[in-house]
Amino acid sequence: MSPPSPDNGLALRLLGGFEARLNGQPIAGSSYNKMYALLAYLVIEREQDHRREVLADLLWSGNDPATARGNLRRTLSDLRRVLELPTGTVMFLTSKHTIRFIANGYIDVLDFTRQALTSLVNDGVDQYNKEKAITLYQGEFLAGLSLPDSPDFEYWLQIQRETMHRHALVLLEQLSNSHAQMGNFKEALQFSFRYTELEPWNESAQRRTMRLYALSGQNNAAIDQYLIFCRRLKSELGILPDERTQLLAEQIRKGELHRRSTDIVREASSLQMKQPLLAERRQATVLYCELNVTTLEDLDEVMVFLSSPQTRCVEIIQQLSGHIVQTHGGGLLAYFGYPQAHEDAARRAVQAALSVTREAVHGLNIRASVHTGLIITGGDQSIPDTVGNTSKLAIQLRHSIAHNDATHNDVAISQATHDIVTGYFDCSSLGVQSLSGSARPLEIFKVLQESGARTRLDAAVQITPLVGRKAEITKLMD
Repeated sequence: MSPPSPDNGLALRLLGGFEARLNGQPIAGSSYNKMYALLAYLVIEREQDHRREVLADLLWSGNDPATARGNLRRTLSDLRRVLELPTGTVMFLTSKHTIRFIANGYIDVLDFTRQALTSLVNDGVDQYNKEKAITLYQGEFLAGLSLPDSPDFEYWLQIQRETMHRHALVLLEQLSNSHAQMGNFKEALQFSFRYTELEPWNESAQRRTMRLYALSGQNNAAIDQYLIFCRRLKSELGILPDERTQLLAEQIRKGELHRRSTDIVREASSLQMKQPLLAERRQATVLYCELNVTTLEDLDEVMVFLSSPQTRCVEIIQQLSGHIVQTHGGGLLAYFGYPQAHEDAARRAVQAALSVTREAVHGLNIRASVHTGLIITGGDQSIPDTVGNTSKLAIQLRHSIAHNDATHNDVAISQATHDIVTGYFDCSSLGVQSLSGSARPLEIFKVLQESGARTRLDAAVQITPLVGRKAEITKLMD
């Protein structure tokens, strides 16, 4: 099913990129990112008037107020030239102090949001309307658009993207599960496969797709799906799939999968809900712990060997208020400062990282890495960092130890974490490194040991030079 294609009036497509048409024809005229951003913001937030100084600061926060207001006027003038002049239709209601988008027309994101919300909160919505809603989701909201010099707009953009992404995931899961319950495995597979394309790291979604392949008579495709997932985990994250995924692959290989369609629904992904979750931004510290067995090669033997030390590492992390969200084969991912905020979350995470590395024994290397950053979450505790950038950086940091040091049982932390915990731990710099997912190189630190500091005053003494120390400490404590 293709999304509707209005051929009269204004039509805006903001899902999967940016496209504007008037009467079915692409809009001619100048176009640039700030122009797209202003239009998109006014369209999405069309229920209210927006003060000019707020819009100017949203998109030109690095400029002085007068320059920012001038940029806003020119951008609005460009929008009016390409949208209003060709049609003679007023699309922006303006005053000396405010701007508002008032035009009627087709806007895909508003249509998708309306239909998605209706489907998500109303169990009686039929399959056709749910499929119609998911068809509208052609990709990420304003895909490819980025304004790094406008942090407030970037924050708004991330929230919009994540909220719409979540709506799409829930719709896809509902559609896949509904078709599976009716025994329509091939139809269910289409929606499940698209779910895995949007969420490639979600293991329960991968298992659902593997089952549906097998139940539709495509065992080889199910194993191919598994092997591709394994390679992606290994190459990008350096981890193995968890035991349930490995067991399912083995059952499919042996032709032992004889589960009912209701079992697929029972093990639905963690996003299953009746109400959509709204995205929220918050700071958290992510700890990744990698357990690597060096004396065994058989995968089954490795998993048995890891059971006891992995359980011990989980206990250590939880004792320090860490929230375990994933336990891949040989890997643990935990959050500090989430779901409940803690002022000393970063410090607890580094303490936990040091403690778990002390669990290393002969034949078992343990590396840990810690990164602090903003996460976009919707309240589902099983997947707090749904965008994944902060978690991915935390996982990638462990490579910096292997690349810079001959030992294996060490802790690496990002500069963001180091800035928070400095003084509480003795650290050495591993240099500035480029990491995938980070816009610029980051300085990485190896944690040597706890400094003995127990209070902010103690930590300040550790990091402040002798000259001027008293004044600096006084300033810190004020």
